[in-house]
Amino acid sequence: MPNTPMQGFPYPALSDAANGPVAFQNLAQAVEKRVVMVYADAASRTAAVPAPTAGMLSFLTTTGVFEWYTGTAWVALRPLTNSTFTQSIAGSANFVKPTGPAARLHIVELWGPGGAGGGCVGAGSGTAEGGGGGAGGYVRRVYADSELSASEPFLIGAGGTGVSGNNGNPGSASSTFKALTAGAGAGGSVMTSGTTDAGANGGQGGTGSGGQLNAQGSDGGKGRRLGSTCLFANHGGAAPVGGGAVMFPNFGAGTGTAGNSPGGGGSGGFASTANVAGGAGAPGKILVTSLY
Repeated sequence: MPNTPMQGFPYPALSDAANGPVAFQNLAQAVEKRVVMVYADAASRTAAVPAPTAGMLSFLTTTGVFEWYTGTAWVALRPLTNSTFTQSIAGSANFVKPTGPAARLHIVELWGPGGAGGGCVGAGSGTAEGGGGGAGGYVRRVYADSELSASEPFLIGAGGTGVSGNNGNPGSASSTFKALTAGAGAGGSVMTSGTTDAGANGGQGGTGSGGQLNAQGSDGGKGRRLGSTCLFANHGGAAPVGGGAVMFPNFGAGTGTAGNSPGGGGSGGFASTANVAGGAGAPGKILVTSLY
């Protein structure tokens, strides 16, 4: 009995023995594997099809879901809409590619963490203004689906912490994903209170590397005092397409403002008689947009 050239459906030839029921049965069994099979649930399907083959389609009435067999498992069909994955909590984890039909492209965006603003030493009369923390770097790259493994590890750096009476800490580590690196912003410098002209450098912004687009976070603003008057210029750095620059929250002495997420630097502190810390830097972030 010959078969059709495209799907291998059997049909009787003139040379075959005349047996209409068997010919129709063979054809029906071949076609049945190609249609959408309807079952109440997965257990009923397994009982009816204990050895499925790749490409089979089924519909489960209890859940109202179409599923297809990949060759190893039944997977729910879903609309081919773009999907996103994001994490802005510091630490290491994995990006797992969405199940089902493979995406055409994955757009990966990565931000490094921001540095903390500089603190102040309230040594006596006068005022002090710490430098702002630098923002984290940014990197963007478009990957074909075949360029990424089913699970890809990444690391999100934590924002720098402010230190009372000392320089702000830089971001804990660069954010990384595959060949991409988004560097951490540096911490701002400390200033001691006084009544003479003085300055405190802002932290340098982190850089991005490995992408089709690599950008540096902006530097933190300098702490600046003219005589006994502070200028409140110590803003935290702004991250590219991320956290914006932050300023000191008010005109009273106190801790600096924490950086905006993702990747923003913290502002420096402001003090007169007591030691204060700069604002903390914001953590980095990863954003993966999968296009179908």
